[in-house]
Amino acid sequence: MTQACKLNLVVAHALEAKPLIEFFTLTQQLTAQPFPIYRNQRGLHLIVAGMGRQAAATATAYLGQSQADISGTVAGWLNVGIAGHQQLDIGEGVLAHKIIEKETAECFYPTQLFSGFTSSEVITVDEPELEYPENAAYEMEASGFYASVLRFVSAELAQVYKIISDNPLNPVKNIDASFVCESINGQCEQIQQLLSGLEDVVKQYNAAYQLPREYEQFASQLKLSASYRTQLKRLCQRYHALGRSAELRGLTKKTFTSARQLIAQLKLTLQRSESH
Repeated sequence: MTQACKLNLVVAHALEAKPLIEFFTLTQQLTAQPFPIYRNQRGLHLIVAGMGRQAAATATAYLGQSQADISGTVAGWLNVGIAGHQQLDIGEGVLAHKIIEKETAECFYPTQLFSGFTSSEVITVDEPELEYPENAAYEMEASGFYASVLRFVSAELAQVYKIISDNPLNPVKNIDASFVCESINGQCEQIQQLLSGLEDVVKQYNAAYQLPREYEQFASQLKLSASYRTQLKRLCQRYHALGRSAELRGLTKKTFTSARQLIAQLKLTLQRSESH
């Protein structure tokens, strides 16, 4: 993969991380971190979150916040891990089309962009599932990851991919360390394919919604609260996406006495443009 954008892998366990670290030639960041983070020169990051949905949510939030970029560019995200399934064979990979948090019944729907992958419902549980009552993948992190990642990106930029490690004929008690590594290792090519697809989507998104330089011109003139800074960023991105950069550039030549006045003028000009 030739990358000019960030892609993030979130895994629960070091055993899941090991084959990915080797396959993608990742090295650990040496600065003090609350979670192990690995990266390579092509923009791929991997964070080892720990077990459970809360750990996944916390690690995802940490990585997302640490990557906050004044330019407004976003990353692609992929949660990878092992899962049990009622019907699928051991070693098969599935891409989530629906994520259900069993404890709360909250649901998430990752955008389906990539062909050639088996899709499945994914049910996030707080304890290993031994009975497999539904025709779904059972695991412990996806809902926490997804709820957290939606703070940073829209649904099409975050995906969940699970490798089947147990089913009624091969129970979870049979899983050992070497089996986890082998399961992930057997799917590295598919994971690379997913990341390449995500990379294309991220590049298209960032090209459409990149933050124009006019944003910094406005921001340097006025004291902006976090709320106004967010509104300004989104408005500038919208001007750019709609091909209205010339109008935005014209507004930088005006003098505004407050952030409220600036935001109001940007909205008014945009509304006028869209109504014609």
